[in-house]
Amino acid sequence: MEPVRVLVAEDNQEQREALVKELGRCVDVCVVGAAKNGVEAIRLMRERLPAVMVCDMVMPQLDGFAVLEAVARMEDAHRPRVIALTALSREDFITRAMELGVSHYMIKPVDMAVLLEQILRLAGRGALHDRQEERTVEHKVAGMLLDMGIPAHLSGYRFLLCSSLLALERPDYLASITHVLYPAVAQCFETTASCVERSIRHAINMAWQRGGSAAFAAVLKRRTFSENEKPTNCELIALISERMRLQEWA
Repeated sequence: MEPVRVLVAEDNQEQREALVKELGRCVDVCVVGAAKNGVEAIRLMRERLPAVMVCDMVMPQLDGFAVLEAVARMEDAHRPRVIALTALSREDFITRAMELGVSHYMIKPVDMAVLLEQILRLAGRGALHDRQEERTVEHKVAGMLLDMGIPAHLSGYRFLLCSSLLALERPDYLASITHVLYPAVAQCFETTASCVERSIRHAINMAWQRGGSAAFAAVLKRRTFSENEKPTNCELIALISERMRLQEWA
């Protein structure tokens, strides 16, 4: 099943990055954009068509109420469900947001587990996976990808996470990454195997540019990579899987 497309709108950079990072740890969620003001939020909403938008109500240029008004003018098929965030618990704020059609209202600081539950509920997915062990493995792999510098909003991030989890479950997939693993991931996201391959390569390239060889070596607990030793898609997926197995037996 394709992940829930989520747009984050938050003017505070630290909070915005934290939301994107934490939401990116869940394979059930795809962060399709992060806006720093109301104008950008409306533009990204129309371009990226998220299913759910997590929106701060106090932002520069246009506030969250203006964003809600823009949401109300969208066609039903493209209108996202909105979770409003604010540090203000004033009743008039909450009442106005509800009148403008907000789906859920949360007071900062936000409990990420509750936020994820609300996102999945609004998207009709029910609760998060019930199997705690599965969530733990997923969380660890997601953390490794983020620590290597792979941006959570990229399709390649989601494909890498899914590929690594599949490789852990079925090590034999690594023997035929092009003909078996990529198509399996593509089926999960309703895309093509070639798109999976290109997106993963792009994500690796971006992370390599951002953190260099040192970030990869630190996460994978490997001897240093040379600058010309950037791992291939298959090598990185295999290294992540091997690192997870070593942790399991440690």
